[in-house]
Amino acid sequence: MKDAELPIPLYNRKIRGLMVDAQWPALKVVVEVDGRKDHGTPWAFENDRWRDQILVAAGYRVIRVTWRQLVAQPMAVAVRIAQALVWAERAA
Repeated sequence: MKDAELPIPLYNRKIRGLMVDAQWPALKVVVEVDGRKDHGTPWAFENDRWRDQILVAAGYRVIRVTWRQLVAQPMAVAVRIAQALVWAERAA
């Protein structure tokens, strides 16, 4: 991911009382990294959707990435994040 030259996000910060993994506050983009261990239960699935709804209602774009995607295809993940940042910048 370092080779992707993305703007550096803020990590582990709160938005509307919710801790998010990474965010670009000026562009209102959030990335959440979901591992199966912590996000694979029915409760976690429901909670993740509830969190997304709160963030989207607050004007954020939420990108969910699995841990496996991040490890196996980091540049593909970086491209998707870059695309979201470009769209957010154009919409601003």
